[in-house]
Amino acid sequence: MMKFLGKSMLTALLLALCGFAGRTEAQPIRVITTTPELADMTKQIGRELVDVESLTRGVEFMHAVPVKPSFVPKLNRAHVLVQMGLDMEIAWLPALLEVANNSKILPGQAGNIDCSSGVSVLDVPRSIDRAEGDVHPKGNPHYNLDPLNGKTMARNIAEGLARNYPQHRPVFEKNLGAYLAELDKAIARWQSMAAPLKGVKIVTYHQD
Repeated sequence: MMKFLGKSMLTALLLALCGFAGRTEAQPIRVITTTPELADMTKQIGRELVDVESLTRGVEFMHAVPVKPSFVPKLNRAHVLVQMGLDMEIAWLPALLEVANNSKILPGQAGNIDCSSGVSVLDVPRSIDRAEGDVHPKGNPHYNLDPLNGKTMARNIAEGLARNYPQHRPVFEKNLGAYLAELDKAIARWQSMAAPLKGVKIVTYHQD
């Protein structure tokens, strides 16, 4: 075939092929998260290397998220899944993963990032009895409401991304450092704002 191509045309063809290969190599890491805050953290740590989408909008009751058919292809195409863990998504995520046909993001696999790893879990029950109401078998999964746990969550995301894409570890670690620095500033500000509330009794509708 090459003998029928002029030198200039052959050069253009080779350049086009190289350009196509370069674009393929530069495709972003497709990340699916279960909550918007995990999506935001992942964007801050992955920056231009990641394309992130959350399955939920933050207004759903996380123990009973309405499952949409569109969730399945999103999980099927994902390179990485970031989840809260501690059975926060137990009522809906396992069934989706079962039909998504993406083994690399299953629990225990490299592509599954469980942000609860290393978190000091509260309210771990000594026995499981539904008579006591809404019981979390692995402990309270709402650890994301504590800003201090945000540090652990961010570190888990950075380490999970680096585990899957070690060539980008320096970038993830640099962005993690910047994120943690901003979070420390925010925590100090929030603690100052919340100081007058110390000791105040509150009522909640759920064990958040």
